[in-house]
Amino acid sequence: MQLPNLKYLIGGALLLSVVCSPAETLQRSSVPANSKWVLHLDVDALRKSKIGEGIMAGVVQEQAKAVQEKANLDLPGIIRGTHSITIYGADYESGSEGKGILLWKGNPEIEQIANAFLIQQAEATKEGEGNITQIQAKPYPIYSIDDDMHAAVIAGKGLILGRSTNQIKAAVKVLNDGGGSLAGTTAFTEYPKLSGGFFLMAYAESFSAGANMPPQAQVLKLADGGRIALGEENQNLKFQLILRARSEEVTQQIQQVIQGLLALTTLGLGDEPALQQIVRASKVKVDGRRVEFELVVPLDEAVRQIEKKQQKQMDSK
Repeated sequence: MQLPNLKYLIGGALLLSVVCSPAETLQRSSVPANSKWVLHLDVDALRKSKIGEGIMAGVVQEQAKAVQEKANLDLPGIIRGTHSITIYGADYESGSEGKGILLWKGNPEIEQIANAFLIQQAEATKEGEGNITQIQAKPYPIYSIDDDMHAAVIAGKGLILGRSTNQIKAAVKVLNDGGGSLAGTTAFTEYPKLSGGFFLMAYAESFSAGANMPPQAQVLKLADGGRIALGEENQNLKFQLILRARSEEVTQQIQQVIQGLLALTTLGLGDEPALQQIVRASKVKVDGRRVEFELVVPLDEAVRQIEKKQQKQMDSK
């Protein structure tokens, strides 16, 4: 019998999270002080939002059958039991060279499911059927997944995923004693305070020097930090981008590049006059070294766009 593939579940959860999840308030004591970037998703907040209701009814239900068939797991149930997903890293390397960690927090049942899953797969591997091996038993089990991913479940702390055992151990140390965490620094605190309506937050520092930017994102080379936030407020879906320029001299360049990208987007929305008007109404402003962009979409229009995309996907099958 083919046992569920944990990486399939993880991949699906990450895809869902990055595209649309929200998260509980970021616990700075859970993230190492040397982190260069953090993506924090409040799944509790998403489920309570109008956008979240649409995603649960559409995207999640659509993917649930595939997850059930391939991994024999209840995707909607797992999402209901998830509180937050935090992903952070100490560099911008990708693949096996990167130092990214995923911290998945949820109800005790989520930890129990993950524990049982890892144990079952490790036992199956002994029989030549699984893809997970237990490589450490104490003080807590650590598992290797296909030799390129490692996992550990820490009671009351959540599921931790990383590329190496050293990364897992470092993450656990921060979770257990809070030492060497963001709580002892001022990193990512210089941005305006967000209201409670925002459910996705991403922070980055020093990417102008170390990050390998795609051609369409070269404008980021002019900045040395930034924040992205997404959430619902006053019956609107609000997207906010703040970039901290390397100097005040380059803020105008960043502003002009963003305005150019918005103009291209507007031209590409010829069959969506409502969206064209929304994009035209968005503003890009400069405040000292900060360049701020905010896009506000009425929730009804945002939901309509999600439903339209889902219908196109269904029609193409």
